[in-house]
Amino acid sequence: MSEEIFSTIRTIEGEAEDLINQARNKAREILEDAKRQSRTIHAEEFPADETDKQRERIVQEAQKKASELIEAARGATVRIKKQFDSNADEVVEIILKHIHGNA
Repeated sequence: MSEEIFSTIRTIEGEAEDLINQARNKAREILEDAKRQSRTIHAEEFPADETDKQRERIVQEAQKKASELIEAARGATVRIKKQFDSNADEVVEIILKHIHGNA
């Protein structure tokens, strides 16, 4: 039973890390896309003020999307950590029972 709990904990930790990595990668992609769009817009013949405004809008949108993804990943991580913490208490009890010979 304790091996099953440890396996579950490892799985949960792996899922949390995957979520965070996915959020980071997606945020990086969004920011890179925003930079590409910004360069494209900047290369076109727009008045400087209009180009700067549009570039700033694109960058702000990308930063907002990236922040939302990161916050969603953090929320998922918090839920996973809570699940891990509840399982950790159970694991400690099992270990203590084994130490005291009550298993």
